[in-house]
Amino acid sequence: MRSWRWRRTGSRTASSPTALTRERATREGTRDARINSERPDENFGTSNYVWADGAPFEVAGLLRWDLGAIPAGSTVRSVAMTIDVSNKSADTYEIFAMKRNWVELEATWNKSAADAAWEIAGAKGASDRDTVVLGAVAATSLGPAVIQWNESGRAVVQSWINDPATNFGIIVYRAAVPDAVEFSARESVTPTSRPKLEVTVESSAVNQAPVLAAIGNKSLGEGQPLSFAVSATDGDSDPLTYWATGLPDGATFDTATRTFAWT
Repeated sequence: MRSWRWRRTGSRTASSPTALTRERATREGTRDARINSERPDENFGTSNYVWADGAPFEVAGLLRWDLGAIPAGSTVRSVAMTIDVSNKSADTYEIFAMKRNWVELEATWNKSAADAAWEIAGAKGASDRDTVVLGAVAATSLGPAVIQWNESGRAVVQSWINDPATNFGIIVYRAAVPDAVEFSARESVTPTSRPKLEVTVESSAVNQAPVLAAIGNKSLGEGQPLSFAVSATDGDSDPLTYWATGLPDGATFDTATRTFAWT
């Protein structure tokens, strides 16, 4: 008996090259609350509504979305926030990135959590929130409103995707304006009314290399022909092309049937 050990010496190519893909990821609010200067020690994390008001008392809305499902390395192309307005406003409220963690069921005008005060009440400190405007809430009519975030807003969302630990959400606020805006919170019984963040990202589709099925040892009697087929799988389900090089004398490989033969 003669025994041979075979190994693949050829290669396979997948038909699809690495490409850029664009997709939209829509996230419902995972946390939201409002903080109210009139009731500075009261938490409103279970309310069905988020408010923002500038006078006579100040009210700010806190929101955060979990973006963990967006693949790392994705490039943000656009960001849009959708809210369901229940009280329209002639005033415009601004969106800022939060810089510290806050607890939905504990945050108040005075505190970000039960055991942590804001640097300045109302989350106005430099360590509480950023000063760069990410977008503006202009809700002049009832019902759904789409707020496009600006370039700074896209950059902030990009930073959240790159480093999820920096995602503390946003605050909707503007001082000294008297016409309050109100919109549905994540507690709304109507899912379509809950605050949503739609992020359009572009990412590289990495082509996965094909994997050749194990061939193993082949044993046969002296003078007997040797023949076997090979197969491979591709993680991207791309068509595969088979060939072999460096075959021994008398051996052939049929690319159509993927069969090696040696007599």
